[in-house]
Amino acid sequence: MREEEKVKVLYHIYILQFFIWCTFTFVEHLSHRDHLGAKAILFIVFVYLGYLIAEMYLKHKKSAFFLTAVSMITFFSMQTLLFSFF
Repeated sequence: MREEEKVKVLYHIYILQFFIWCTFTFVEHLSHRDHLGAKAILFIVFVYLGYLIAEMYLKHKKSAFFLTAVSMITFFSMQTLLFSFF
């Protein structure tokens, strides 16, 4: 695969994972009465879904894990910053 095709694939996976994190935030907002254990299970399911999507496209477990971790940290950092201002 050429370098620009790799960048395109990484960009698409990153955008898909951002949609997954947005969906998780929305579902978490809807389940405000749930216990912490249920929210932890929900988080694990969404992290695993993001990882599976990344692994399906990248075909490398280590790269999929790294990209999932980076997108998750980026999203939740931005979310924390935005919620602290508004």
